[in-house]
Amino acid sequence: MAKNILSSLLSMHSKALESSGCETQDSIEILKTIVQCCVESNDENLAYRYQKQVCCACSEVYGPESIVTKRAELYCRELMIRTSPLAERVRLCRKFWQDAKEEYGESSYLVKIIAPLYLMCCSDANEIEELKIVCAEVVNYFGNDDDETSRQLVALCADFDILYGEKSGSVEELLCAVEKAENLFGKDSLVSLRLQNEIGHVYRNQKEFDKAVALYYKLYHVSADKYGKSNRDTIVFQKNYVLNLVSVGEYKHALSETKALEKAVEHCPDKNICPDVNECYALIYMKLGKKKLADHHGRLSVEYNEKTLGSEDLTTEKASFILASKEFSEDFGNCAAFSKMIRYMTLKEQWLFNLFLLSSDITREKVFGKQNQGEYDICLGLALSGLQYLSKDDILSLWEVICNYKSLVGDCELLHSAMSRNPYFSEKKKELNSKINSEKCADITEIQRQILKMTREQNFPEYVNSVHVADIQKTLKKGELLLDYYCVRFSDLQEYACVAVTSDTVDLMPVGAIDEINTLVDEIVTVVCSEKDLGSLRDASETYDPNQNVLESLIQRMAKLLHLENTVSNKIIICPDGELYRLPFDIIMNDSEIVYVTNAKDFVRNKNDVGSGQLLIKDVYVFADPIFDQNSEQAQNYFDDNSQERSEFLLRLPGTYVEAQIIKRVFGDKVRSFVGENAKRQTFLESCNSDILHIGSHATSSDGGIIYLSMEDETKENGNAGLSYVTSKDIAGLNMNRTKLAVLSACQTGVGEYRDYLGVRGLRRSFQLAGAETVISTMWNVSDLATTLFMYAFYSNLNETLDSKKALYYAKNYVKTATVEKIRTELYQDFSELLIGSGNMEIYREFRDLIVFGNEMDIPFSSPYYWAGFSLYQSATFED
Repeated sequence: MAKNILSSLLSMHSKALESSGCETQDSIEILKTIVQCCVESNDENLAYRYQKQVCCACSEVYGPESIVTKRAELYCRELMIRTSPLAERVRLCRKFWQDAKEEYGESSYLVKIIAPLYLMCCSDANEIEELKIVCAEVVNYFGNDDDETSRQLVALCADFDILYGEKSGSVEELLCAVEKAENLFGKDSLVSLRLQNEIGHVYRNQKEFDKAVALYYKLYHVSADKYGKSNRDTIVFQKNYVLNLVSVGEYKHALSETKALEKAVEHCPDKNICPDVNECYALIYMKLGKKKLADHHGRLSVEYNEKTLGSEDLTTEKASFILASKEFSEDFGNCAAFSKMIRYMTLKEQWLFNLFLLSSDITREKVFGKQNQGEYDICLGLALSGLQYLSKDDILSLWEVICNYKSLVGDCELLHSAMSRNPYFSEKKKELNSKINSEKCADITEIQRQILKMTREQNFPEYVNSVHVADIQKTLKKGELLLDYYCVRFSDLQEYACVAVTSDTVDLMPVGAIDEINTLVDEIVTVVCSEKDLGSLRDASETYDPNQNVLESLIQRMAKLLHLENTVSNKIIICPDGELYRLPFDIIMNDSEIVYVTNAKDFVRNKNDVGSGQLLIKDVYVFADPIFDQNSEQAQNYFDDNSQERSEFLLRLPGTYVEAQIIKRVFGDKVRSFVGENAKRQTFLESCNSDILHIGSHATSSDGGIIYLSMEDETKENGNAGLSYVTSKDIAGLNMNRTKLAVLSACQTGVGEYRDYLGVRGLRRSFQLAGAETVISTMWNVSDLATTLFMYAFYSNLNETLDSKKALYYAKNYVKTATVEKIRTELYQDFSELLIGSGNMEIYREFRDLIVFGNEMDIPFSSPYYWAGFSLYQSATFED
């Protein structure tokens, strides 16, 4: 549940109390929903406060000794632990653990619920001895239970490497661990059998197949007798027995056991996570020389693995895709061939997701190379060629796979980013990866599956394909339009395509030649950015007057190419691709409220977030007007090496000082400002996680994206003045999970490396990866004075509406319509004082001359240059 409905729920609770005069069952349910809302908004302190109200209300309505009240008190106690300091959490967990065991029993469900919290608190506080004791108790209480929660708990204990040591150690070490487990949990416990299963892996790795066969035979029969043939562990032991029978040449016996194994899987309650039986069949038939049967079960095995953990071999399915695409290109009415193409792409995406998660940072980009993109180009290219033959369902199926691919890299990057901010999971994944790279690794596949399983099972909610395009269409309201663009490079077809979606319709349409549109984008941006500056340009570049008719002509051409000339929607969601990321759609549809998304799924994920709902503002951090020293020899050497343009670039920005003062006036005590010398790199790295983050400085898209800040004191002492900055990589590694809105009031913060299907790499993307839900960035070098006016209008409206989309729309309209008379009446005195306070008299004189001596009806900032460069992007985020 999103944060922005909290106020509505509180209002409902107040009305319920007024109506009845006291707490009732209905008012308690509302309070419980409020608690859940707070938990989902990652505000456990607030959740604890309201849960205490739930406890009091339950006691009043149901009585202090009722089961409802007791449950409420237990959850309140859990929230109290979660919101306490680390050292105190361990003590509280210990008390809660003992109380639960004494009152409800050692193997009670409550003890099972508390266990992971207690384990993680001990681990976080480095209370290793206490952790050992708790692990032993957990496995003792739940080691023989076969439910999923118990298995996860026991696996968690094993992950701490406290009970058993390294599972991939020598046979002697593992035998010692088995003996300890049997003493602790009893002979033939599942813990003991699983440890012996590890010994079998060692035997197999050492090619001692006879020993492995004998051991797995024993494990299989012991487990079958004690836990049943359809128990998941029994099935694992039996499959290992089959594979080792094949290794010693017992093919017929292995085939007989595989048939029995297949029946056991059918009756297993956990058959969705059981081992793949077709792998055994394929191996046996291959050894027996029955190629057709081997190929058949091989294909089934590929399909099974694609649906579960991901296969590394899609060769068979790829061949089917190529054949189907050939059939469809020869007959566009062949719906079956088109469906086969889409089916392969669906399987491929799951494989890509798994492969991406298993890849290192260095090789990860190679996963999404031209080869993969080419398959999507084939699908889109053929669909455009045979568009008249495709039904609405065909278009939806196609959009599903291309939309999934467009969001795939973002999902994976966000997931990696969220995991990297969680110390336990990042260390665990690092440990598992190190095992894969070890020469002593016994079973790489099993370790890779552990990594995928660990990734999927954690509380990182969004997973590939978790949002479907049907959900997107259902979420659109009347009058809203979604435009999802794609670059298609297929044979002679080099064209942009667009999926245009409303609540009632879904249309796929060709847009225009890629080269023509890219050239037109470049011409529009060049003309807009060449508008004569009436303020102080943040890049201090030379400008000239454009021919307004030229710009209007370019805009009309672009509107026609993009099929936007007759668009009537006043709320538009745009998902660009390629060079269209550089196009300010506002100048084409200047009466529409526009929000951008990196992929269409983000619109659904964030429908209730800051971009479209009320923003709860507790704190606002501002970094503005940093101070640069360019006079030192070291700084001049740096600029000589990196071009003189940067030396001219690092001039102070008095307008950003004014922005900081405006934000302070709007939000008062909620604001924490880091201005001038205080706007330092280290301060930013330590203090950037707030509800609203505003950065007013110089920035550049070069070198992956850089934001310049004030030099550190130690930097001054070392003589490296003027070189303090943060990079995109620095930002992406930060934790901004509380940041609902990041405003990047600097040049080119939305510019970067444009990649077909995969978005833009740069500063904006880095803030999204760090956790910022909504980012306002710039498409070009912006004017210092006009941006100051823009931010005044934006924050004033945001304080009233608490809606960033509406505030941005208002600010753009304010800047492009504000006359000299309006600015003089509303802002001249305050802005003059603030500009003088910035210490830069030059910008004050420019502002004074503009307002005092300008024609009252002039609109000094009407050019799109001053307002169209600001774009709002919503982002999918993962909770830590």
